[in-house]
Amino acid sequence: LQKHQNDVTNLKLINSDNEWYNNLTIKIIPSIGHGKALTSPDIPYLRWSYKGYQMENDLEINNLDRSIDAAKKIFQFISSDVYDNKKNIFTSKPIEWNEVESKFREMFIVQGNIEERVEVWGEKFKEGFFGFKTDITYDDREWFNDAVEVFGRKSNESYDKKANFQKSDWKYFHDAVTYHSFYIKHELLPRYGIIT
Repeated sequence: LQKHQNDVTNLKLINSDNEWYNNLTIKIIPSIGHGKALTSPDIPYLRWSYKGYQMENDLEINNLDRSIDAAKKIFQFISSDVYDNKKNIFTSKPIEWNEVESKFREMFIVQGNIEERVEVWGEKFKEGFFGFKTDITYDDREWFNDAVEVFGRKSNESYDKKANFQKSDWKYFHDAVTYHSFYIKHELLPRYGIIT
């Protein structure tokens, strides 16, 4: 799984001041997936560069362009395919991408850690920034709490399944993760001669 083709050197964050962590961690991260690139591919506003395996020059990546492209494809899927097949979940005909692209761009350039960015998105939804108002809250323990009863205190907790456990989002999520992991390890990777 560790491949020299995944080596990343000369990692630079072009529009961020968090470059300090690169020198600290890049030497200890294995060359698996985009591990050496750290979280650089995951931050929507980030412009960054690196030198990859057998590259002579640095390759510059603009995550904003990639984020806008991904948002457009998701938007088009929802506003065409989903709309065509599930009109009953829409209150009106979807608007065109060009009417919201600048709003997505404005949101993707918001800098900060993930918690700060999620908070900004939540506020924008409350304000009706995208043409509708909603109060979205995110509780990372919601599915767990809906499926599992917790007894005791933090230092001595015990757990039990609630009556709806078998049909809970928590169980379905973990079933999907288990299936995905099995598929990757036992079906997909062996096709390419990679045995884990």
